Amino acid sequence: MASARSVPREARFLLHGGLIRNRADPRGIQVYALAIATLALSAADHWTTYVCLRQPVSGWEVIEANPLSDWLFQAVGLVPGLLVDSAVTLAAVAFLLVTRRVPILVKKGFFALVVVSTGYAVINNYMAMEALGISPLGIG
Repeated sequence: MASARSVPREARFLLHGGLIRNRADPRGIQVYALAIATLALSAADHWTTYVCLRQPVSGWEVIEANPLSDWLFQAVGLVPGLLVDSAVTLAAVAFLLVTRRVPILVKKGFFALVVVSTGYAVINNYMAMEALGISPLGIG
């Protein structure tokens, strides 16, 4: 078997097992935990966005704050737009979990940024639901 030094740099990943490894976190648990938090908060964001935007609220103008999402919702509708957003989110998370081209530190930073920004969006949506008198369960 060849040593890692004699193998071209691009092929070295073939000599190592596992999808994500580093010395501080040999099993990539931190990356997976951040990925799970990303998916959970994205689901919460999509649900709270749906609850807020699904029907007009008398006396209020409720809008999507993210211009890209707003464009998507205007182009294809709220539910299809949320489904597209969910599919893109799942694909991006899956790609980041399996690719070896993106350093672990970059993955952690990206997921952490998404967790913080999406968490903020969920809190904002929840506060809007409270102000509008909308049930977080989407009933009523």
